[in-house]
Amino acid sequence: NGNSYNNAVGAENWSYTVDTRAIPGGTQVVFIKITDKYGIEGLYSSLLNIDNQSPEVSLELPLDDSTTTGPLFFSGNTFDNVEITELYVTIRSLEGRTVSKKLSRTDLTADRIITQVIDISSLDNGFYNVELTADDKAGNITRVSRNIQLDKSKPLATVDILYPLNGEHKQGVFNIYGQAAAEKKIIGLELSIDNKKVADADLSSTGYYKFKITPDMMVAGVHTYRVDSVIEDGTTIRSREQSIDYSPSGAWVTIDNFTYGDFAIERPYIRGNAGYAIDQDELLLSKTKEATPELRREVSLKKVAKVELSLDNGKTFIPLSEKEKWRYRIENQDIAEGYHFLLLRATMMNGETATTRTIVQ
Repeated sequence: NGNSYNNAVGAENWSYTVDTRAIPGGTQVVFIKITDKYGIEGLYSSLLNIDNQSPEVSLELPLDDSTTTGPLFFSGNTFDNVEITELYVTIRSLEGRTVSKKLSRTDLTADRIITQVIDISSLDNGFYNVELTADDKAGNITRVSRNIQLDKSKPLATVDILYPLNGEHKQGVFNIYGQAAAEKKIIGLELSIDNKKVADADLSSTGYYKFKITPDMMVAGVHTYRVDSVIEDGTTIRSREQSIDYSPSGAWVTIDNFTYGDFAIERPYIRGNAGYAIDQDELLLSKTKEATPELRREVSLKKVAKVELSLDNGKTFIPLSEKEKWRYRIENQDIAEGYHFLLLRATMMNGETATTRTIVQ
């Protein structure tokens, strides 16, 4: 900063040794002052980049102990206060298997964002250590490693149904939720009821899906259903088959603007609807002259009395609404980060109830 000067060694030929660990990292200005025998001074300046800090590497994928059929996707970010000069991946077998020279080291583009896929399907099945190394201009090195398993017999994708539970009773309107994952892009999901395709859906950014079921899609009785995941190469992967006992009429409650696993940020509202699907014959009969007072009263009580939310799996409930439409604001500052299980319950005037679940993070 020019406020003080230290003596260098020599005169016409001079040198100065400094331990840069005592100086803040980054770009610093160096002033060089020269004085001759007559007392005349000369001043020069230069820039010096000081880098004693190893690069920062955050590796989101692959996950430790994950399994792949071949494609190994690297995702993350890097940072260095000067510049990263080399970014590369080395692979070695944990079981003494041979790794080809081509895969023993793979150079990645030294960018801030890491997005690259390495195909290791040419290797034998087994366990491998994958190490990502970042070098900077000053020779500082950071290494991050993951242990992964190569299993080429593993299905290309997994499709799970999370809700409703197998054999659950549902009525009116409800949602089917699930999760799907694949090493290749999933281009669509198909819902089949009793082995007949009835609906399509897309996968959310968090890896979940939702199908809305209405009375025109299913008749009363026990049904089987499954979800098929369509991969970009045309392969179809099926979920397990589940059963449901369905009634087109009855109490129901749905969550309309959130899918399983959605992120809740900036105090969002979760919104939905509740109601009672009344049998059409019963509804028409209640409006005729032949309808008894008991029937008319029975139909009149098939309306929403209240909608409640539980954050502790049904131990306690928070009242939300006494109407069909409901909403709940998630106060982020009052809830810890992570997954939270929400249980919605709608109670009708006749005492019947309907429930649904979701997970937010």
